[in-house]
Amino acid sequence: MEVLQVTLVFIIIFSHYTYNGFTKSDYNDIYSTGNFASYNGGAISDLATWKSTTGTDKNSMSVDPSFFAVDDLHTKKGNFNGRAKVIGRIHRDIDNDPRDPSTPDIGADEFTPPANDVGVDSIITPYGTTCGDSNTVVTIQVGNFGSASQSNIPVYVVINGGTPISGTLTGPLAAGKDSAYSFKTTINTFAGGTYTIKAYTALKGDVDSTNDTIRTTVLFNVPSTVLSSKGVISCTPGSYKLAAKVSSSKDTIYWYSAAIGGKLLATGDTFKTPTISVPTTYYAQADAKRKNAGLANTGSGGATVNHTYFTRGLYFDAINDFILDTITVYPDKSGTLVVNVYDNGGTLIYSKSVPVKPTKAYGPAKAGLGFAITTGTGYYIEATGSVGFTYLKGNTTATKIKYPMYGGNLVAITGPYNAITGTDYYFFYNWQVSNYAGCPSNRVAVTANIGGTKAGFGYISSCATNTVAFTDSSVYSVGKFASRKWDFGDTKTDTSKNPVHKYASSATYKVKLTITSSTGCTDTAVKYISFGTAPKASFTFTDVCIGSANSYTDNTSFGGKYTSLWRFGIEDYYGMLFRSFELFI
Repeated sequence: MEVLQVTLVFIIIFSHYTYNGFTKSDYNDIYSTGNFASYNGGAISDLATWKSTTGTDKNSMSVDPSFFAVDDLHTKKGNFNGRAKVIGRIHRDIDNDPRDPSTPDIGADEFTPPANDVGVDSIITPYGTTCGDSNTVVTIQVGNFGSASQSNIPVYVVINGGTPISGTLTGPLAAGKDSAYSFKTTINTFAGGTYTIKAYTALKGDVDSTNDTIRTTVLFNVPSTVLSSKGVISCTPGSYKLAAKVSSSKDTIYWYSAAIGGKLLATGDTFKTPTISVPTTYYAQADAKRKNAGLANTGSGGATVNHTYFTRGLYFDAINDFILDTITVYPDKSGTLVVNVYDNGGTLIYSKSVPVKPTKAYGPAKAGLGFAITTGTGYYIEATGSVGFTYLKGNTTATKIKYPMYGGNLVAITGPYNAITGTDYYFFYNWQVSNYAGCPSNRVAVTANIGGTKAGFGYISSCATNTVAFTDSSVYSVGKFASRKWDFGDTKTDTSKNPVHKYASSATYKVKLTITSSTGCTDTAVKYISFGTAPKASFTFTDVCIGSANSYTDNTSFGGKYTSLWRFGIEDYYGMLFRSFELFI
């Protein structure tokens, strides 16, 4: 019934392959901030896998014990209270206090937590050294150290001694449990510098205030800057060049298809678009110049082989100081990749857990690292995790992988680490390395305004008066209205939007509407409008007696085709009824 906490390395239990004497382990807290464990040479990713692999620790847990200090193993975590098993010969704890005779606590300290006791376990983000941005989110981990469930816990964060930013963890948060909370109010760290962050809880009736507060210091690096950008304006489809400039010679421009995420399209001060016919926006981001090293992908040579976990990797030399920004792996599923880097003496210098999400099984996934490597030789990189990987295997002259592989004057990948004799293995594709730890800028929109204007109009005409009412229906796909001109085809013009024009005589007229946008794009629409002689309606009829049928004759005067409409009715004039007859042409 022990608490075992390990930071940045992983627990190795019976690492000799032939040893099988490990049989009993239970009622423990096994917690690690790095890799979880290695058992008989096999990587263990979490407690559930540990239980199924070893057949032990059925009643164990994996939570941060939050020791008072490195040399003080007291903890007030409610998780451990009453969770151990009685061991007959162990009657007292590290303080010589008696152990509970029926339900002792896990760990070295026997204690009874109060009902109401919460506090901040840790500041999750930001931490360490990171990049400043305009909307930095502060996320804390709140723990319930007491025995009673808690709801609506007031939480606060103070930046550089300023006004507290408040929030509420609604819960419920059960006894012995932790929960993350992200403050809705963000902070602007874009200017960089050192920030002191204090986070605390303020639960009413909290018994122990000593565990309420936690503090940290974070160094924010100043992000790169896009000094200027230049889009294009054109009235015709095509491929166009966009441009942007950076503020530092160590940076370059990365062109993306979206403001967040999206696809990396190109690098450099200029970007030539594909052929486009509509307004299209691209995004320029300033960031450290990176060089690629190693094989680009699994199609680079050799045979593709699947591997569930590995302690094999790659040796490399640092020709100059460099930052290992990213690597690409080919995992079998989404999960956690734990990347380890060792120096030439076998000392672990970096370990980082990175979530990887391939679009398909054994598809590529980029892992961000940010490891600062100093000039030297004999480094090696390996990985473990909860996912399997695809690697290249070359074991003939034709498929043999050739070393060294250079990334400019920064890194040389020199060979496989821990390889099987006569077989080449290769992991970690498309290394991206840079010569300083740059921070990306905010992405700047750069627009190619492609497409002009489309002129169009409608009209309603009256042949009786030779009058036409025009309506401008033009569309401006880029820019907006700048000017228009109506040419009515009779030497008369107009510039109003919806003019009404009267023609002097019956004829056919060619009407043109020419429009120009604010971006200088011009288009013209043409329609033909015809006027003829209006027909003159006339008819005669015969008088008959009441009750007999009338006879009507259409005597309309018109040389062309026409349609007629007769209307018959009875009208009342001062009490006298008359029949009425009308003819419409």
